[in-house]
Amino acid sequence: MSPNIRLLLVCLLFSPALRAQYDDLLSDPDIVWVAEYTTDFEMNPGDETEQYPKRFNMLDIIQFRNSGAENGLYGSRIFAQKYLSEQILLKMAREGFVCYKDSLLNIPMTQEELLQATVKIDTAYSSCDGGNQFHIIRTELNFSDLWCFRIRQVFWYDQTSKTFGSRILAFAPVVDIKDEEGNYKASRSVFWIKVNDRSRKHLKNRNFNYIFQTKMQGNAPRLEDFKVLKGSFNFRKHFEQELRTPSRPCFKASEYKPVDTATLIAGCFYVDTIIRFHPKTNEEQMSIEPRNCIETIEKVRFVQNWYYDERRGHLYARLAGVAPLAAVRDSEGELRFYRPLFYQMYR
Repeated sequence: MSPNIRLLLVCLLFSPALRAQYDDLLSDPDIVWVAEYTTDFEMNPGDETEQYPKRFNMLDIIQFRNSGAENGLYGSRIFAQKYLSEQILLKMAREGFVCYKDSLLNIPMTQEELLQATVKIDTAYSSCDGGNQFHIIRTELNFSDLWCFRIRQVFWYDQTSKTFGSRILAFAPVVDIKDEEGNYKASRSVFWIKVNDRSRKHLKNRNFNYIFQTKMQGNAPRLEDFKVLKGSFNFRKHFEQELRTPSRPCFKASEYKPVDTATLIAGCFYVDTIIRFHPKTNEEQMSIEPRNCIETIEKVRFVQNWYYDERRGHLYARLAGVAPLAAVRDSEGELRFYRPLFYQMYR
């Protein structure tokens, strides 16, 4: 049997299992839109003075409880950001640990392949006899290497409750790939872990040592980035409706305080005075241009609470809120940044 046919059979065999991760969403008549999105999350975020500045998301620790001897590394809350990375390595070392090569969970990883995947390749520089030499160093991964995780999720919209939801399908620790001079080239997933998020619909804080909140930053999806599994969804129309007749309180993005509808509308629909200079005569030209921020929505920021269950070794996510991100461009049409118009929080 050829390798291609074998792979096709494996995919057909596992397809029902993959669909089972969200078949309840596909069959629910209240849920009108279901889509997948895979992106990277910093779970050990740094600041500008550390090795890895924040690129993907903002993270706040909600709850961290040191469970004594099992987590003796963490003497204070400051080190809680490293918690998840260490827990993944502990999970990997347990007998019977199951992981996969791919995000679709089609190809199980053997123990030998797992050992190979968890070896980090670095380079060392030395100068001997007037010559420069690079040496290849192979070391095992440690928790400080796992500062980023790749998350495969499913998102949906419930028309009855008028809320978005999310569920983790699989996740993978990610490590950097560097060139021979130690410069960053790319990143790779080490292995993929399946998540059975459907088993825990109601999460109680007392059951978890580690709870944190993420706000998507550079990894917020563009409207066209979703892999749609069911229905269709007009994000701009939805957020305009929520702006004019909100189904729940809206919060001002800059101060994160409740804001009334009239103020929000005034901030999204207004006229702007534009001053330009003629390229030849340098004469000042002024024009009045209407602005509609809804039309410039290009991304959506999902705010999520994440829970890690030590006993089961599972990572859960619950959507806490959303914010439409409008593109702010200069007079030449070049993107400057994305601005959250407002927040709507569910919990």
